[in-house]
Amino acid sequence: MVMAPLADRVTVNLTPLEIAERQIDRAITLFLDDADYISASTLAGAAEGIIGDLLRRGGRPYALDDIVKGAMALTKEMDPSDSSKRKDYIAFVNDFRDRLKHLKSGETLHCSVDYEAACLIDRAMDNYFNLTESETETMLRFRRFNYFEIETGQPKQCIGAAAEPAPIKEKLPSEMLREK
Repeated sequence: MVMAPLADRVTVNLTPLEIAERQIDRAITLFLDDADYISASTLAGAAEGIIGDLLRRGGRPYALDDIVKGAMALTKEMDPSDSSKRKDYIAFVNDFRDRLKHLKSGETLHCSVDYEAACLIDRAMDNYFNLTESETETMLRFRRFNYFEIETGQPKQCIGAAAEPAPIKEKLPSEMLREK
């Protein structure tokens, strides 16, 4: 591979927040316009992690922590001192994301990739809003799409992997949005 001369290379200075914002926006575009749920998931997962770290450093709430606390409360295992239970819940909630990033068992992945991608995008957007108190136009577009109510008729519930994959859709999410 021949590398471009140094003068022809693209150089940028980006903060972690700017990187995460670009990742979320691209994840949404991949989700809505291309139905590329795997790429959308990895980008949203990376952004969620970056912004989650920024929020944790500032002592502020972040999406994953809220989900884990909620799951522990639902199962009556709300002992904040039990770090092993907390780690189990985090592993459960992050299973899909982590299976895309790391070779775990080598088993074939069987899940609703659109649902899981939407959950990761939603978590990343929640973190972004918790940090900035704003959303980009692309994020607002995803909110208007309202994936979770289209799928279930109910408000969102993203705790771990969906039990059964959703049926294959005949249209791209962006086509469904235009019909609304």
